[in-house]
Amino acid sequence: VRNRKKRKKKKRTRKSLRKKRRVLQIRRRNRKEKSLRRRKVRRKMIKAEKRRRNPKRALNRREMRAIKRRRRDRMVKERRKMAPRE
Repeated sequence: VRNRKKRKKKKRTRKSLRKKRRVLQIRRRNRKEKSLRRRKVRRKMIKAEKRRRNPKRALNRREMRAIKRRRRDRMVKERRKMAPRE
């Protein structure tokens, strides 16, 4: 179709642009917080590792449980990755 009339592109309103910017900001913040949380967990894990090797500074029950849970979660994740997809 050669001579079809071209439609004018609608200009984006201030409101929609503001909304978009807000959404992107929130996403960025969420991503940042997630990575921070991950870093924090890693740091905790490393500290716990060190303390586990040192008999004088034993871990309490909660920390032991957390380590076991993380290990279990990792194993489950690996198993799920290995499982054949239907």
